[in-house]
Amino acid sequence: MPRGSYLINTARGQLVETAAVVEALERGQLAGAALDVLEVEPPDAAHPSPSHPRLIVTPHAAWYSPASDREVINKATSALLDALDGKVPAGILVPQDSRKESS
Repeated sequence: MPRGSYLINTARGQLVETAAVVEALERGQLAGAALDVLEVEPPDAAHPSPSHPRLIVTPHAAWYSPASDREVINKATSALLDALDGKVPAGILVPQDSRKESS
């Protein structure tokens, strides 16, 4: 990454080597970083949460907001109602062969 970049990882902890991020922050290669996921979750004595003044570590909750919470509830409710009506819920990937067998 170019010098002075900001790194944000909200995907998977294994995509980023935490020690390398802290080292890049120390060297000034990274201007800052935010990690919502870690290589080992939850952190423990053998793999403590990283710390640096320009590093933000959140508890794997970057997705959360009141709006996203409502959306999760609404989607789950809609999927349940679809299933109870005998429909395939929206967004569910069902192989064509499975649909034929269950019909």
